Amino acid sequence: MAEDTQLKMTQVLVLHRHGERVPVRHQTRILGVERLWRQCSIAPFVRALHTVLDTDKDKDAHATVAPLFPPVIGEIRVIHGDPGDADSKFIAGLKGTNSANEGVCNPGQLTDLGKATMHSFGASLRREYTDNLNFLPHILDPEFIANNLYVRSTGYVRTIESVQYLLAGLFPLHTRPLGKKGDISIHISARENMYIDMGCKRLRQILEPFRAAAKANTAEETLRIMKKLESLFPDTGKKENVPVVSSTPGAPAEPLSLAEKRAKEFNFREIDLFYDTFKCMSASSIPFPPGVTSSDMDSLSHIFMESFIGGIADAATPSKSDLKTAHTVRKLLMGRFVGDLLHTMDENIKNPKNGVKLGIFSGHDTTIGPLLVSLGLFEGETRAWPKFASNIAFEVLQVTKRNSTTLNAGDEGRYVRVKYNGVAMGLEACKSKGSHYMGDPTLCTYKAFSSAMRTLIPKNYEQECAHI
Repeated sequence: MAEDTQLKMTQVLVLHRHGERVPVRHQTRILGVERLWRQCSIAPFVRALHTVLDTDKDKDAHATVAPLFPPVIGEIRVIHGDPGDADSKFIAGLKGTNSANEGVCNPGQLTDLGKATMHSFGASLRREYTDNLNFLPHILDPEFIANNLYVRSTGYVRTIESVQYLLAGLFPLHTRPLGKKGDISIHISARENMYIDMGCKRLRQILEPFRAAAKANTAEETLRIMKKLESLFPDTGKKENVPVVSSTPGAPAEPLSLAEKRAKEFNFREIDLFYDTFKCMSASSIPFPPGVTSSDMDSLSHIFMESFIGGIADAATPSKSDLKTAHTVRKLLMGRFVGDLLHTMDENIKNPKNGVKLGIFSGHDTTIGPLLVSLGLFEGETRAWPKFASNIAFEVLQVTKRNSTTLNAGDEGRYVRVKYNGVAMGLEACKSKGSHYMGDPTLCTYKAFSSAMRTLIPKNYEQECAHI
């Protein structure tokens, strides 16, 4: 790059998982960890949602109820803010505002720690993109809010609240216009594509043998951990008077304990119950129940990750399936959402004045993980379950003359950097010569990046899903 040129940021799209929460199911109360459920002394932003929760114990009771939102957009003001920069001061100012229920959380609810985490994440984005790079405005104006800012969330209370606290850290109250001009709308899609659609028959058909293999590979580990944890199930130590077929020809059948049956049948629901509970405890620095060790947690994490997304990642890896199958999996997993991201980038290139400069997408672990798989990045150190507040950032930059605001038309001289939890990642499509910026394969040419991403976008999703 010539000495009189520089890379100038033109857009950043941030996809994040929500902050720390409590478990999503009531059944976890049987573990007796009452402290886990008393972490919600800060009143939720979206109070109205808590009055009409679905209380079915078999469902995530902290999901939104459909009639509360218009089909396309929900306008939700970010009502809390603080002129100071200290997270502790911001959070302290909200304490005690949920005293009516003595801090008891609803299933799946964002905890006080989760709110603080997301506020801190928003503040870190401000330090990076406002203070350090001078890309985002220090003081918001209605025009930027209307034309250059796009915020989207899945229809869950915890994701909506997470992005609200993120925005409160990124744009503190004193930086936003007063009144309605300072409202920031959160879009909720009528046809959600920010997590896996297991109703896609073709995807389900492809994944079945890979997920079965992943479960079989963890069966011994599952049996061991389930037997250890069976004391946490009511009556699981009792033998059932049901004969079972022995795996050894000619050997007499032996009755199985419920824990053994669960392991052999791979009762994913029970693994999920334990993993989700212990994961939430660990994130909140709450000690595990007596007898449960960090090694047990590692086992549960490994079983859960490999069984849910490990098999998916294997199906999407050419060396473990085949090139065509792997590409089909990547496309049907998150291809529609990749299309949304790429459309947002294309529109900003066409119309930089009124295009989205900052896009924030609030989702789940089942958003981050599958997207990493579709991008070919779920490998090595990243082959792990996404932690709370994990995030993927797409930074678009362009070569321009120093001290100039003039940018070239089209995608010429534009680059894309993908970061996972702040670490720049190298996409396979960007490794070849001419596909990245001067010796840096993590800085992909927009042409190489967009070409690779377009191959992931289904031409007709419904038809491709129905094809078996």
